[in-house]
Amino acid sequence: MLGFIDATGKEVVSPQYEKIKPFGVERDAWAMVERDGMLGFIDANGEEVVSPQYDKIEPFGVERDAWAMVERDGMLGFIDATGKEVVSPQYEKIKPFGVERDAWAMVERDGMLGFIDANGEEVVSPQYDKIEPFGLEHEGWAKVRQDGLWKFIDTIGKEVKNTPTSKCPYKNTK
Repeated sequence: MLGFIDATGKEVVSPQYEKIKPFGVERDAWAMVERDGMLGFIDANGEEVVSPQYDKIEPFGVERDAWAMVERDGMLGFIDATGKEVVSPQYEKIKPFGVERDAWAMVERDGMLGFIDANGEEVVSPQYDKIEPFGLEHEGWAKVRQDGLWKFIDTIGKEVKNTPTSKCPYKNTK
């Protein structure tokens, strides 16, 4: 087991980790640690800022500034730069932010698609088996399929009621 002592020989971090990566690799002034096969972080004072609870932790800033994607039991979520879980690991897939809509990321749970926003809030719950890009058929709308029927959602994630078919023709086909 690994830990740290300071220059005087005083134990700063008790030997409790199988692995300790160098400080500053994944995040400034933090070191990734592994205990019982799970990953977390300690800070420069030796305090656990993220307890070892994740199977994988992606580098900060890859998917979203100051966030790191985490995986636990095959499910994905995010932690922020303070170590707080901003999106609990609950999605099988999370696409990059801004692809389908600015500041949104498409997520998949139980094979169904939805969106989270830049705050980690679920703005469209995963309920659609297909989501087409915004603006393909109507400015500001995305075509979505649920239970074999096509409909539209708007840029705040609400289903468009009374779709004006004269402006946006579409066929309800599977």
